[in-house]
Amino acid sequence: MAGIVSAVSALLPVLPDGARGQVAVDTGAIACTRPTGGDPDRPFPVCEIRPAIVRGPYLSAPTDSSATITWMTDLPSHSRVIFGTDGALDREAVPSRDGMTPVGRLHSVRLTGLRPGRTYQYRVASTPVLELSAYWPRKGLELQSPIHTFTTFDPAKTTASFISISDTHESVPRIDSIMRSIDWSRTELVVH
Repeated sequence: MAGIVSAVSALLPVLPDGARGQVAVDTGAIACTRPTGGDPDRPFPVCEIRPAIVRGPYLSAPTDSSATITWMTDLPSHSRVIFGTDGALDREAVPSRDGMTPVGRLHSVRLTGLRPGRTYQYRVASTPVLELSAYWPRKGLELQSPIHTFTTFDPAKTTASFISISDTHESVPRIDSIMRSIDWSRTELVVH
């Protein structure tokens, strides 16, 4: 995906940071096909390109009944989180802003209606949007992450184990060293 040269430029919606973004992708070097046979799930051109996850996914703002999953992709994409319990990924959360599906590189999806003290499995999924047009976007192929897990807080528990980290001053080697020294089997929460 690196080295894709600008040939087609499309104005994207407002990105999460409030700035307007543009994506420029040379679709001439990428195979794009318009499905035939009236596939209702793919009435738009689909290109042979997938986004890459460049950060995350990671968990933020967990509670006993909700959590936010955040990640970044290298291409502007629309995204979703597929999740569930007991090995069944049977639920889906799709973000929406003003009734529209956001397109960008930073993805943040809030999972709600979770049960306290339960372990959930999830995977993130992102589909690149290479060009927005009046009727159908030009999209790429969906990328799905490996399955990850988290456990919601349990207010009935009488104890909790956590780690508090401070004064790292954005020093990546220092943060990496601290993260490697944590006994993750006994740590429920990290506050940084």
